[in-house]
Amino acid sequence: RAAYSSEQLDAYYQWKIDIMTVRSIYTDASHARKEGLAEGRKEGLAEGESKKGMEIALNMLKKGMFVEDISDVTGLSKHQIEELKEHIK
Repeated sequence: RAAYSSEQLDAYYQWKIDIMTVRSIYTDASHARKEGLAEGRKEGLAEGESKKGMEIALNMLKKGMFVEDISDVTGLSKHQIEELKEHIK
């Protein structure tokens, strides 16, 4: 004679499936959150670098430096620097 009825075994297996599903959902959500945080950090750093480059370029323009030199130092395009130049006139 079996120790468990077929209904009990079905309930147990369903419970295991439910537990594995919850774990899978949690793992996927946790992974997605980590990816989102990493992407956000990367975007934030890039934005910060861009703002810092603009700040440096603006200071260099105020000191009368050439656009080409500013571009070499900051990595900004000559067009971006020319636009900054318009704001300080």
